Amino acid sequence: MQYRWQQPGEPVATLRFAVVGGDADGRRRHEIEVVKAGRLGRFGYDSLADGSRARQVAQLGAKGAVLLIEGDTPAPKPPEPLVKKKAKKVAGKLAQWRTVKVPAGRFRCRVIQSVEGESCVDEGLMPMAMVVFKGGDGSVLTLIGRGFDATPRMLAKPMRLPLFDQRLLKGLTPPPVPFTP
Repeated sequence: MQYRWQQPGEPVATLRFAVVGGDADGRRRHEIEVVKAGRLGRFGYDSLADGSRARQVAQLGAKGAVLLIEGDTPAPKPPEPLVKKKAKKVAGKLAQWRTVKVPAGRFRCRVIQSVEGESCVDEGLMPMAMVVFKGGDGSVLTLIGRGFDATPRMLAKPMRLPLFDQRLLKGLTPPPVPFTP
């Protein structure tokens, strides 16, 4: 799935969420790619059937090294949206469903009002159900592409980072911050 993310006063960003592999045990390989102002960042992980993540990797730049992030971490549960008490009425009915047209097609989606903004969600879309989000700050996330042919883009063998010994920092003080009026 590919999204366009527009924020007031910021360059437009493109986000790609893809499931690029899996196995019979329920393991799924995910890749997230962000391109903003010509800069590329990628993050990948395996989601396991129990909800945990394994083999997390990151890459900055198209030719940057793929770095292995050590340790298995449970996948964070997304926060429950704080839903506004009153739903808007449209022609005397509560607005719960809406048909929207975005660059990726036409979708019938559920409207969710929260303190952050308004979302149109189609639960049939995977790996993200979001069709469009309009934030209270003027930001807009729009689905611009989808498909079932995603291929991995992080192809290099991940490099392990050396573990940093925190004891090396003991007794060191940070450099002073220069005074700026």
